[in-house]
Amino acid sequence: MLAPSSPLAVAGLRENLPECNLHSGKRKSRLPTVLVADDDVDNLMLVSYILEQFDCVLFSTIDGQTALNLVWKLQPDLILLDIRLPNLSGLELMQRLKQHQTTCKIPIIAVTALAGIEDRQKIMHAGCDQYISKPYMLDDMKTLISHYLLLTKEGVGTERSPY
Repeated sequence: MLAPSSPLAVAGLRENLPECNLHSGKRKSRLPTVLVADDDVDNLMLVSYILEQFDCVLFSTIDGQTALNLVWKLQPDLILLDIRLPNLSGLELMQRLKQHQTTCKIPIIAVTALAGIEDRQKIMHAGCDQYISKPYMLDDMKTLISHYLLLTKEGVGTERSPY
């Protein structure tokens, strides 16, 4: 359930996250929209803290099926995606999005605790544009987000980041 009246629109989350300086609402503005899907509330709070530094609209959810529904509805400019999500895994979600013309170019950053080489290869093969393992350094996450939001602002197609 979306709560677009709050500064941070959170789908599928009952707890209140701290207020932040993000814009929310419909896609009337040219601000980039970021969707964050993670089943850990602490991780959602950390990402919302990081995104406070960017002028963007943030929506978040704690399950994969809701994330998929939000992608169809919002067409976000960037997706930060945990791989282990209830109802629909991050891998399944990526594979579905990469199969459709309207969503195949949305950049996806996998944010996951799966840090093994095989896991990373599987995630990248599923269509992820970039990968960062938990726990991550805040500056590394900021760099990734900045890179993809800059591409969105410039209207450049997605490409895998060198970071």
